[in-house]
Amino acid sequence: MNLLVASTTAAPPERNEKTAPNDDQVRGRFLWKDICMSVSILAQPQDSENPSTVYRDAEVEARSLSTDALLAALEVFALDAEDPHPTWPGETGRWFAAERLRAFETELERRVRIIRLPDSQAAKYAKDYEQWVELARTVREVVSAPDVLLLVGCPPTRTGSSRHGETEHHGPCPSCGDGTDRLVSWDGPRSRCWCRRCGWRGDAIAVAQAFLPGCSHFRDAVRYLASLHALSGAQS
Repeated sequence: MNLLVASTTAAPPERNEKTAPNDDQVRGRFLWKDICMSVSILAQPQDSENPSTVYRDAEVEARSLSTDALLAALEVFALDAEDPHPTWPGETGRWFAAERLRAFETELERRVRIIRLPDSQAAKYAKDYEQWVELARTVREVVSAPDVLLLVGCPPTRTGSSRHGETEHHGPCPSCGDGTDRLVSWDGPRSRCWCRRCGWRGDAIAVAQAFLPGCSHFRDAVRYLASLHALSGAQS
């Protein structure tokens, strides 16, 4: 009888920690999985004859986009591919951006070759298209992201520091709708901005597309910014 009582009142067995990992263990597993995936991706061939999986997926995506969307995406990929920040985008992010940039540029070149066929109508379209691309490039060189942020209602403050010879500004983020200095912007020929909180980024055209009324389409944003600076071709 005593044995029965002892067996029923015995302390329960200790919890097996292996079946219930703590938060640090879970984060560690996900981090290790990300590291392994990044290494396998970076080990893929990157030449034109054996394109990576990222390049092939971006190639399919580029075929489905309009030319305006291609032009808008090219600048974003170019910024990420050249960003030296060690964490974001980091080495893996820069590689992803460079592969997608290469695929989108290839698709854009393919479309240019098509519209240059020896046909009177195609030739006229090609001329108009080339003028439009040149206008978009001029806008990116002339119009700065801090100036467009001022139009949006998020005036940046010049900090006096510089990055690669570009003047740096800090201000509120129009995407977050909060903060006073979380959005970092730079002027110069490749002016751009980046939010340290939500990660939103883009150039002057992207800011206009996202936050200025009537500029949601790429061409509308380019035309509007070109008219503000009296650039030739703004009415095309």
